[in-house]
Amino acid sequence: MRETKDYQKIFLFHTPPTHRGPHEGGSEVLAELAKTYTPRLVLTGGEAFGQEYLGTSLVVAPGRLSEGRYALVDLHEREAQEKRL
Repeated sequence: MRETKDYQKIFLFHTPPTHRGPHEGGSEVLAELAKTYTPRLVLTGGEAFGQEYLGTSLVVAPGRLSEGRYALVDLHEREAQEKRL
């Protein structure tokens, strides 16, 4: 990861990183990775659509594809939109 410091990063995790305190669901280790390496985008698993910022990283959970859910992410505007098939 240190060798890619000049490139924008996108992380893909099955488990979302912890955000807004240790009592919220998610992984503290993944939150620490995101804070350390500041990826532009973090895609995570999750039951429903959600987006938030963790530091400067946009964290997006598109929802379950098996239910026809997905997300369109605009990296320029740094926002995501929930979509359904």
